Amino acid sequence: MFYKEILLCYPVNYDIDSKNINKELMYSQYNSLINMLISNKVNIRFLEPIYGKSQVYTRDLAFQIEDIFFVSNMKSEDRKEEVKTIENYFKDKKIKYYKMKNNIEGGDVIHYKNTVLVGMSNRTTRSAVEELKKYLEFLKKDIDIIKIEFEKDKLIHLDCVFNIVNPETCVVSEYVYNIEEIKKLFKKVIVINKKETLDLGTNFITINDNIILTSNKEIHKTLLKENLNTIYLDYSEFVKGGGSFNCTTLPLLIKKEN
Repeated sequence: MFYKEILLCYPVNYDIDSKNINKELMYSQYNSLINMLISNKVNIRFLEPIYGKSQVYTRDLAFQIEDIFFVSNMKSEDRKEEVKTIENYFKDKKIKYYKMKNNIEGGDVIHYKNTVLVGMSNRTTRSAVEELKKYLEFLKKDIDIIKIEFEKDKLIHLDCVFNIVNPETCVVSEYVYNIEEIKKLFKKVIVINKKETLDLGTNFITINDNIILTSNKEIHKTLLKENLNTIYLDYSEFVKGGGSFNCTTLPLLIKKEN
């Protein structure tokens, strides 16, 4: 039996030195996300907010490929301690995991069917891709890995330039260099422009497999035109830090022990 959990970290310490964060609006926006998840019967868990200003971006801390959990190796010295919270969570749940030795962050890893797409950002190394490939081979997992190249000096992670809407549809940015690799996998590829990308147009989440939650008004309109069930919520205070709904949610599919 499997059940889905989404891990959040309440933004009590969230701050961006170079931005003026409206704390009252920030809490209101975050609580709106929580209420949206709860109203759609999403199982929420919270990590301890004890390791810095960016811990609200939980997606970076880990990733999952089939039944295997991986703990990220954060590039930024300011965020290295954050992974302790996800390790403690796994230990408390008695979940086995593999801790990456080379730098790789969860926002750069997207699993789709029998393929893992890995973003070649400034925070994920080619050595980490090789490590991941070898570990999956060791586990006898028949999974292909595709390296996605993009404008890494403008966007932080893969989920800032690419995301999956449903099994047949994805959204990808003009900032992706090898977009043809992605087009081979999906029946429908929605390409967005650079302005929509910089406003984190691909950083949406899909709830209950059919509700898309976005903080980008243009993407909201685009997906509605595609007859996709899309909801817009303001998330501007977190977009200031370089992440939206996808960055601040870490979904896990966990095998429940009988």
